[in-house]
Amino acid sequence: MEELEVRNVAIPAHTDRHLSGWALQYNVVTEIRNGGDTFKESLAKGCLDGLDLNQVKLFINHNDDYNVEPDNLKVELRDEGLHFSCDIPDTPIGNWLMDELDNLTGMSFGFVVEEETRSEDVRVIEKIAHLKEVSLLHKIDPAYPKTKICSKTKECTLEARAKEDARNAKALAIGLAILEQREKNFEDAKRMMLNVQKNYLHD
Repeated sequence: MEELEVRNVAIPAHTDRHLSGWALQYNVVTEIRNGGDTFKESLAKGCLDGLDLNQVKLFINHNDDYNVEPDNLKVELRDEGLHFSCDIPDTPIGNWLMDELDNLTGMSFGFVVEEETRSEDVRVIEKIAHLKEVSLLHKIDPAYPKTKICSKTKECTLEARAKEDARNAKALAIGLAILEQREKNFEDAKRMMLNVQKNYLHD
């Protein structure tokens, strides 16, 4: 029996009700945790060639009970990997998804392997036999960090995360500088009081 595997990737992009991004990218080595096993894996360029992508569905967290069912889901191969785009439908699941956009953590995909090789300690997926679905990840960390989802209301590219990290680091540095200055002022005031006390006792 063919084994369906799933892999998570990073955050897609969204603008209003439009989503787009990378469901998977080629030649990115990542560490996969599968139960108690941990191994490195990469998707070879061309591993999806020849597949019929017209039947690929869009789920949330690989749960077919949460089939987003957009009318215009477009999944296409590009030089970098598998790109997708769609409009979020005006349905109960679609409207819930709109409310949860800030909690999307990445993308994932469910696939069956046809051919793989080993390159040093990396499992290389050379050919995928079947791609069942791509999934939007809700509060789940992605396995492949190179994919993304972005929007008008939320920057969620890797560059945006780097900017946020830089802002946080700057804020921390400023906070530490303020604390250091306060400690210095306290020590100066303490020395001044000791000098006043010393002079008073001397007199």
